[in-house]
Amino acid sequence: MADPVERQTQTPTLRQVVLDCENARILAEFYRKLLGLRYRPGDEPPPEGAPDIKGQEWLVLCNEAGNAQLAFQQVPHLPEPTWPEGPRPQMLHLDTTVPTVSDLHAQHQRALSLGAWVSSTKV
Repeated sequence: MADPVERQTQTPTLRQVVLDCENARILAEFYRKLLGLRYRPGDEPPPEGAPDIKGQEWLVLCNEAGNAQLAFQQVPHLPEPTWPEGPRPQMLHLDTTVPTVSDLHAQHQRALSLGAWVSSTKV
């Protein structure tokens, strides 16, 4: 039997994961390409040479159905994590999956080609 308090309380729905970052457009572009997402209407990059007003504040990436998945909030400064050792551990990570080990190797290389790096050492 459910807890009476639980039955009376509606739980919130997770809307999206928000990543604070020093360059929202660059990080959004990385995850857009890596995960095959698309920008929320109005968050697309501006035409070349035009100012990127949205990219200096808040961007949202959506799945094929248009549901928000990841958001990127521009902040002036973030300390770089020192993971796996040091005083600043990972602050957030996203777990993804692929069906096979060969897919894992291919996606690892793809992520590196898009700008990812391993550990605290940039590749």
